[in-house]
Amino acid sequence: MVKSPAPYDARVGQLRLMVPQIFKDPGTVLYIGACARRCQCGGMLCKAGNELTALEIWDESLEKLKACRMSNWFTHFVLGDVREVDEIELPHEKYDYGFWWHGPEHVSCHEFVPTVKKLEAITNKIVILASPWGRAFGGTVFGNPHNAHRCYLHIEDYMALGYRVAAIGPKNRPFGNILAWKDLEAIRERKNKK
Repeated sequence: MVKSPAPYDARVGQLRLMVPQIFKDPGTVLYIGACARRCQCGGMLCKAGNELTALEIWDESLEKLKACRMSNWFTHFVLGDVREVDEIELPHEKYDYGFWWHGPEHVSCHEFVPTVKKLEAITNKIVILASPWGRAFGGTVFGNPHNAHRCYLHIEDYMALGYRVAAIGPKNRPFGNILAWKDLEAIRERKNKK
């Protein structure tokens, strides 16, 4: 685990530093929860050559994303719930990258692990997750009823699932951030060498 004090804007830099593969080896990305008001990483992922599919649970948010200037970052738009990602008809059967940026906190704690496992099952290379670090404000934002924080995640929660973790900012306070990633491709290669 890596800890460093950093402001809110450092989240994107943290991603570039810790998971450079998504920029150096672009592919298909399932971007879960992108919306017109908050899509920190969409532009840079697109600029790196990735093909982005937006998966969003709230129809109003998805329609606003389709209508905004950021819509050209995305190749596909899918209305659906990540908790049911194994049942949703997606443009690709598998994605190179599963990207759930500030979303795991929006499912209940008992739904967190099964949802991550489903996301791993449709990802070929790396699953990337980000959430607030511990308990942080999380009421309804922009009118989206799905935006409330329902689970408060800690470094140990991600590490228990085999994820590498980097945290920035303060724990249990605004702007604290956990970035977690699991390189599924590397895990498969290690298993094949045994």
